[in-house]
Order: sequence, then structure tokens, then C-alpha cells
Amino acid sequence: MDMNYVFFSVRRLMIVRHLEHVKVEEDSNATFTCELNYVVANVQWLLNNNHLNANTVTRIQNMGTIHSLTIKNLRPQESRVTFKAGLLTESTSLKVKEKPAVFLRSLEDMSGEEEGKVCLQCETSKETVTPVWRK
Repeated sequence: MDMNYVFFSVRRLMIVRHLEHVKVEEDSNATFTCELNYVVANVQWLLNNNHLNANTVTRIQNMGTIHSLTIKNLRPQESRVTFKAGLLTESTSLKVKEKPAVFLRSLEDMSGEEEGKVCLQCETSKETVTPVWRK
């Protein structure tokens, strides 16, 4: 009676390089990178528990055991980014700081007649900013 034995070992999926917290300024890109101990085909990226797909704003890449997510043109926010591979899950924070508004065009000197009307104009870098006019 011939007996053949098969020995095998179960590899446990582990994160070799963990996600790092990312802080960027508005309109910037943020990249998250995670490395596993072996190649896995199916991984997921989530932003605030919403599944992300690759598109013009979101780039998802993997090169062997290294997986990365880049989110472009970010708006001010505090979010949670999550990486999932099999039963393995890891999350980190994304903080996007709002850029301060600046004047794009300065006020020009104006002259007018007493009790007449003068039109002053300014232009800011953000449409949502309302200037405060002072005499």
C-alpha cells in the first residue's frame, strides 16, 4: 500500500506597508499606498464607506503586492479612506484644507462728483466669498 502525503502551508494575508494619514490643500491630489505580503487580485478602495472605481478623478493601481489610490482635485473635507483585500481591512484619514481666498484684481482708484455714483469692483479667487465693503 503506497501512501502519498501532501504538505501545504496556509499563507496569512498581511499588510507589509500600512496606509498613512494624508493632509493636503484644496485642489491638490492625495495618494494612498498599501503593500501586502503576497499578490492579491481583488482589492477595494472606499471613501467614507463608498466604493471607489477608477475614473478621471480616481486612479487605482497595483503593481504586484503594492496597491495605490490617487484622488485628484480635492475639495475641503475630512474623510476616511479604507483599503480592503479579502478579510483584511485598513483605514486612514484624509484631511483637505481649504485654500484662503485672495484678490485676483485689486481695487482701482476712482474719482467722482459729490453725491454722484462710483462703481467699485473686485475679483476674488473663490466665487463663494463675499467681500466686505468699508468706507
